[in-house]
Amino acid sequence: MHRERIGRVGLIAFCAPALAVKAIGMPMSIYLPEFYSRAIGLDVAQVGLAFMCVRILDMMLDPMIGVAMDRTRTRHGRFRPWLAASAPVLTAGIALLFLARPGASLAYLWLSLMLTFAGYSMITLAGLSWAAGLSADPRERARIFTYWQILTTIGQLGVLATPAMAARVSQGDAAAGVHAMGYLLIVIIPVCVLIAVLSRKEARAPDAPRVKARGALLKLLGRPGVARLLTADFAMGLAIGLVTSVMLFFMVGQLHLTREAAALITMLNLAATLAGAPFIGWLAARLGTGRALVWGALGCAGGLVLAAGAPADAPLYVAFTSILVGFCTPAMYILPRAMMADVSDAGRRLTGEDHTALLMSLLHGSMKLAFALSVGGSLILLDAAGFDANDAGAPEHEMLLRIMGGFLPAALFVIAALAVWRYPYRVDRLSEIRAAKLTASSGV
Repeated sequence: MHRERIGRVGLIAFCAPALAVKAIGMPMSIYLPEFYSRAIGLDVAQVGLAFMCVRILDMMLDPMIGVAMDRTRTRHGRFRPWLAASAPVLTAGIALLFLARPGASLAYLWLSLMLTFAGYSMITLAGLSWAAGLSADPRERARIFTYWQILTTIGQLGVLATPAMAARVSQGDAAAGVHAMGYLLIVIIPVCVLIAVLSRKEARAPDAPRVKARGALLKLLGRPGVARLLTADFAMGLAIGLVTSVMLFFMVGQLHLTREAAALITMLNLAATLAGAPFIGWLAARLGTGRALVWGALGCAGGLVLAAGAPADAPLYVAFTSILVGFCTPAMYILPRAMMADVSDAGRRLTGEDHTALLMSLLHGSMKLAFALSVGGSLILLDAAGFDANDAGAPEHEMLLRIMGGFLPAALFVIAALAVWRYPYRVDRLSEIRAAKLTASSGV
């Protein structure tokens, strides 16, 4: 098979917007709700309702943006113009959302969130969809998404360090960390998008049939492999959401770790994610993306089972399990996107219809929904079980936290592995599809 390989420097330049993707997502879930309720002075319930409702609206917006991208036809390509347009939209939303001052209204929060989420969907879907079409080789696709994940993790590490540095400079100003993250994002988003847009040209796509969004969506859900892939992606998103929601209670309350130790272990987890991304890409090239995802999911499950059985006062043991999970975690971010690109490629070659952006929006939306349900659902379950956040170390909470922070997420990763155990798209099968298409077009 002819392999279309992109140079390392060119690939880093193209994936530059990935630096901003997680750098936006982490503050949205960790820092901003507290910032708007404590520093800005809005009611905490109203802040929570705004974040939840806008996130739901955003999930509904993703397929519509995906359809619009698939229908776009310009001399600059389909996804390149959308990526360029995402920069001003997202930067404006970030400026409003992160640089708010005391006295900002609830309507201001809603407007800021809607603008930010719209820009976030644009930059993510345009980047991932364009990346899916850079190569027709499944192995090269896995390499492309590996670089995307590496830069994503670097951005995540950078934004995690920003509040701590800002707090030292500002001498304890509660809002300084959020404002610092905002200024950082306002600078890097347009710069990274500009680098990506100038790094490559996108071929002009052939005219596409005008397919209704609902009809296209139903057709895609019935395509071989799509439902399995969405199931696996959703299960893994639920698992990670549960871990992030409960693990701090578990580590500080039951395992008697300090908050500083827990923060250090989180950083080690991200460092392991960064180190694991190239290995996952290599594994996908050797075994195929489906099999690599199975092993990655099972590795996460094993690490979480070990974490669930962690003894108290054993920070090195907890650090080891966190590093193990982090090393395997890139599989859940890299491989489903590469596999969905394979689905899009197979469908385009067999039917002539290209729904790359819509397929990516389904994957993007499944992860968003999983995170939203797991974060909110875990807190609801904890409350229903009589959990007291101020007394997380109580003996009666131990098994509950071990199940929700370890055993249940591990089971979800096993479900994800089972969902793609016999995934229908393999490297050899895609080669057969291409050969059949070439033979038919040549009249042989």
